[in-house]
Amino acid sequence: MNVQDIIYTISNKVDIDPTTMEKVVGTILSVLQHETEGTSAEALFDKLPGSLQLAEKYDVMAAGGASGGGGGGGGLLGSLTSALGGALG
Repeated sequence: MNVQDIIYTISNKVDIDPTTMEKVVGTILSVLQHETEGTSAEALFDKLPGSLQLAEKYDVMAAGGASGGGGGGGGLLGSLTSALGGALG
């Protein structure tokens, strides 16, 4: 099973379009990628084909840092809120 299979399975079960679900999952994976460096959680990316590419595609941590200033957390929160808000209606 790869990350796209998981996205389609979840999107069908919760009745959310796959594009929105991909963004939500990619955003979550992006945060995990940045926050789990050097831990055993990194193994997720080795075991789930396509997950690293999806995390990089929706790299909200890099987008927050690129905005400048000390408010990088707001960019992350805004991205997560936007992704989840779109997914939930």
